[in-house]
Amino acid sequence: MAADLHRRSVVSWQVKLRFKPGAMAERATTLRFSPLSDIVSGLFRVTILAKIVFSSDRLDRHLGPGRRARAWVESLMDSRYGFTGDAIVPSDDSTFFGETELLCSGTTAMARSRASHLIVRRNIAHIARDLDDRVMLFLNQGLTPMRVVQLGREAVLQPGEGAFVCQENPQIFDASHSGDALSLVLPREDIENWKTPPQDVAASQHDFTRPAYRMLFACCRMLAEEIHELSAEQSGLVRRHIADLSRHWLGVAAHDRQDDITSIEARYLAIRRLIRKNLSRPDLDVRMIARTLGLSQRMVQHVLTRSGTSFAQLLNETRCRRAATILDDPACDYLSAHDIAQICGYGDYPQFFRVFKRYSGNSPSQTGRRPAK
Repeated sequence: MAADLHRRSVVSWQVKLRFKPGAMAERATTLRFSPLSDIVSGLFRVTILAKIVFSSDRLDRHLGPGRRARAWVESLMDSRYGFTGDAIVPSDDSTFFGETELLCSGTTAMARSRASHLIVRRNIAHIARDLDDRVMLFLNQGLTPMRVVQLGREAVLQPGEGAFVCQENPQIFDASHSGDALSLVLPREDIENWKTPPQDVAASQHDFTRPAYRMLFACCRMLAEEIHELSAEQSGLVRRHIADLSRHWLGVAAHDRQDDITSIEARYLAIRRLIRKNLSRPDLDVRMIARTLGLSQRMVQHVLTRSGTSFAQLLNETRCRRAATILDDPACDYLSAHDIAQICGYGDYPQFFRVFKRYSGNSPSQTGRRPAK
């Protein structure tokens, strides 16, 4: 409880407001709000560039290391930018220190984090809360090794090395011997043209001597330094360049696309993203998608037909793909098949069983998991 009482004092931040050309000169001001979501929404047609510092130095010194670490990480949860998880201090040292500088520009979020010793576990409950389908680049810019675990794979990162992480799957970041990391969260649309599913390359060891990786590391550090000087359009261009460098580093091929994406393709990608982000809703239907996109239901069906699928087929394929990933993930062993059915938006287990078996050819219990409980 003491940690909760002090959590709000962890945060201080500065916000720069960029007004549309012709509106008025650029203004910079220091604001103090809680939580961050109070201002991150659109404000008078203004692009918000926020710099928020989460520091354990602002906590009560009498708190033990475990409670200090939990309060520090919980303050990040309030930011709703996907930097969430449970904090574990693996040492009896009473001098825990942690600091994160969160840099936000539109849909781009970066975090520069330092901690004396900390393990952060992000489980399925955090992900369900975030409805998060984004991806993350996690770069070790400290002096000691760090460990990233996801989907049963473990990447031990030496100083200067990095890992690719999927925000929609459980993950562990282990800085037991201190850590200094740079994290960049990218929207899923930046990697829509990848032929390989991002889960296939998450938390894997890759060649850090490739020129693409060296350029990627330098580009991420540059963005962290300059993000407040870039317009939303400029930061988007840099972000997409980083996504392309990531693809080359990871050895992922891209779909051939024309520079000018067609209206059908753009609408199809928008429909697919909405389905992914609302996957856990049993009431997800064509009407909801159409209303959100400002299209008629007939137009949504037309786009899907032109793309070689239907709403029911795309919805069930997306749900079953998510279920298969959870079933294969050792971090989700505690979940029953009933739990997974609910996470993936199925109202009852028999319906999930029938659809999953039709989609994959196997029942959920045959996909490396225990029988339904």
